[in-house]
Amino acid sequence: MSEEKIKQINHNIPIESSKQNGCGLGLHQVMETIRMYNGKLEAALQAQGGTKLIITLPLVSAPNWIPMHINLNRNCTVIILDTDESIRLWKKLFENHLEELNLKVFVNADDAIDFIESLSENEKKNIFACIDYDKTFNSSFNGLDVLLQYGLMKQSLITTSTYHNKQLLELIASSGAKILPKQFLKDAEIIIEETQKFACNY
Repeated sequence: MSEEKIKQINHNIPIESSKQNGCGLGLHQVMETIRMYNGKLEAALQAQGGTKLIITLPLVSAPNWIPMHINLNRNCTVIILDTDESIRLWKKLFENHLEELNLKVFVNADDAIDFIESLSENEKKNIFACIDYDKTFNSSFNGLDVLLQYGLMKQSLITTSTYHNKQLLELIASSGAKILPKQFLKDAEIIIEETQKFACNY
């Protein structure tokens, strides 16, 4: 990249394409997108050749429907109800805490419901439910319906791939549950605590 282009980038001057083929919108589009998010793009020539581009974006607070970390009671029962493909992500999330938690994994909603119904009211207070919203069980109800039916909203985590759906976010947030986009599962932080009133808090 020429020194002239680097100056233009560092001074937020629009760049025109010098390409023979194509429309040359790439760098211009990048600069516009970064500016839209109140970010900054810097460029510098490298001594060994080439150009180094640095993108800086402002730190923003996570939406209140995403848990920053999940605090769980030692020995609480974690119920996972999801598809086969996602179960491995859940297992990975909890793999360092298997001795401290009672992990129950289900791909069939009826099995999960039978297990929940087998518990006493006191045992239900020590449940943390991780349920896929998108999975429809028996074509009639989804993960949110399961949580509502058993009053587990405030001790649950709903995963979804459709977290961009504003109506869905409002529905789940108003119920007291937290949402974790499936793409963020690998980044969630589990903290084990001594006994609290309920199985979890955020």
